Amino acid sequence: MNQIFQGWELPTDLGGNLSWYKGLIENLNVGIVVHGSDTSIITFNKLALELLGISKDQMIGKKAMDPQWKFISESGAPLDLMDYPVNKILNSKTKLENFVAGISHSKSSKIVYVSVNGFPLFEEDGTISEIVISFIDISERVNSNKLLNESNDLYFSILKNSPDAMALCSLEGIVEDISDIALSMFSYDTKNEIIGRNIMEFIHPEDIPRAMENFQKMFQGVLDGPEPYIGVGKEKKKFPMEVNGDFVKDKNGTISHILFIIRDLTERYKIEKTVRESEEKYSKVFHTSPYAITLNEVKTGNFLDANDAFYQITGYTKKEIKEHPELGKSIWVNDRERLDVMEELKNGRAVFGKEYEFYKKNGDIIYGLYSAQVILVNNKPVGFSSINDITAQKQISKELEAKNEELKKINEEKNSYFSILSHDLRGPINGFVSLSELMVDEAETLNEPSIYKMAQSMKKSASNLSLLLDNLLQWAKIQRGLVPIQIQNTSVNKIYQNCIEPVLPSILKKEINFINKVKGDQNISIDPNIICTVIRNLISNSIKFTNKGGQIIFEINCLQDGGVEIIVEDNGIGMSQKIMENLFIITHQKNRKGTDGEPSTGMGLVICKELIDKHQGKLLVESEENKGSKFTILLPSFPIA
Repeated sequence: MNQIFQGWELPTDLGGNLSWYKGLIENLNVGIVVHGSDTSIITFNKLALELLGISKDQMIGKKAMDPQWKFISESGAPLDLMDYPVNKILNSKTKLENFVAGISHSKSSKIVYVSVNGFPLFEEDGTISEIVISFIDISERVNSNKLLNESNDLYFSILKNSPDAMALCSLEGIVEDISDIALSMFSYDTKNEIIGRNIMEFIHPEDIPRAMENFQKMFQGVLDGPEPYIGVGKEKKKFPMEVNGDFVKDKNGTISHILFIIRDLTERYKIEKTVRESEEKYSKVFHTSPYAITLNEVKTGNFLDANDAFYQITGYTKKEIKEHPELGKSIWVNDRERLDVMEELKNGRAVFGKEYEFYKKNGDIIYGLYSAQVILVNNKPVGFSSINDITAQKQISKELEAKNEELKKINEEKNSYFSILSHDLRGPINGFVSLSELMVDEAETLNEPSIYKMAQSMKKSASNLSLLLDNLLQWAKIQRGLVPIQIQNTSVNKIYQNCIEPVLPSILKKEINFINKVKGDQNISIDPNIICTVIRNLISNSIKFTNKGGQIIFEINCLQDGGVEIIVEDNGIGMSQKIMENLFIITHQKNRKGTDGEPSTGMGLVICKELIDKHQGKLLVESEENKGSKFTILLPSFPIA
């Protein structure tokens, strides 16, 4: 490519300029054809098809030796096969310059005269790999010269009807005739305003030195093709133009005049500016987009280019992508999904907003909304894809989903618990009301023993109701986060005293053998209020479900890792496996009565479990029916205050 445009300053960043190359090749006023070493045609541009008069399908693979080619010399004589441009370069292994030939146009059978330039491209071993041919249509120039030599009438016809502006000048550059289009182009009304003036007067002063140099080159026969200048019209009106020149010979073959062919480039420059601005907008959008954008080969999935957002999101560098284009395949977590996307693109179908997983350079996985479609760059299909990183949104969505499930579960438990609670409250309250009504209605007939019995029943209902309300209030405080953790350095002896005193009457009443294995000289770091609440609850439970004369063991141990182990073990009635499975679920409490008919709300162990969880500990239970239960509290190590 660089050899084709030798002397041009071409961009080196492929990613943002693919369409630039395409636009350049397609808009050049030059036919381009590239042949392989066997002279078969590899590629070409649109103008080449138009000049040769054949279709795209007819062009591909056609060889220079093909008998359908019909080349003639400028004089009209058929060219020998080996004098065809490609064959001349293939045989000489040197470039070909300004070779003029006529080609029979297959669609119209007319002769198209072209000026041919070409050069070979070599492999490292010196063999020819490709031959690049460029040619411009000089039919108008050749035919004009012929017509001028043949007839002045034909000359004037061409001057009048040519789509390009023309100026016939003397060898000194004085204008002798000019076409109507040239008058309009330079904004003059009559030919007399121009005829007799030097052609250089219509070129901007800054361009005159270059124009004079090109004028000399034309005389030397080394000027190839039209040159751009700034034209100057009437009232100093400036506009871009392109000027090509050729010599006019008299009947004797002597050069007598110069014919300048002039084209107004204003519209072309507008188009080029629009294309350039479009390119700049595309490049800006491509590189500043917050979405990761890549250009990939459709067949292989290999990277061609990527924008800054892609490098930021994936952690790769531009150098890594350039040196390892195959990374375009390895970023997909699921290769089957990648192959499915490639199949869609190969079949001309786009992919929009589908969620896939991708690997970052460090191995992390990101979630992305992926879109892709095929675009044409230099007539080649290229995959254009974008990835919108939704990893953060995905994580938030998962967290919200988990929170919603948790809230749903808590709400269901709350509703279920309040349903159970309303039933449990209704019993003692109804009993209270019934006994009160009975005492009021039958007060005159009730004797002292009957009143005493009613009072005992009311006391029992009131105690049960008070216990239920106390547990309910404690549970509500925990749920609302009103039970803060306050770690203190406390002696185990103090904990024992605070826990045993409130339950000592119950121990004595049931004649329980209470075995204390606490070593009073130890200090532990805990929240004494929370832990004492849990211990009292566990000891009360053991008393409640241990038969008269039974045994309870209580111990506190300091562990090697700095943690604390607290054990409350009894030889009471124990629990079944089914009871143990639902032991800490608030909606599954059975309010089991104690061995002496002691009331129970079923909430005590639920509260214990939640308090130990807040203390970052664990509450373990072992039990067997009719053999007793063992509750173990494991607390983590906390810094000593």
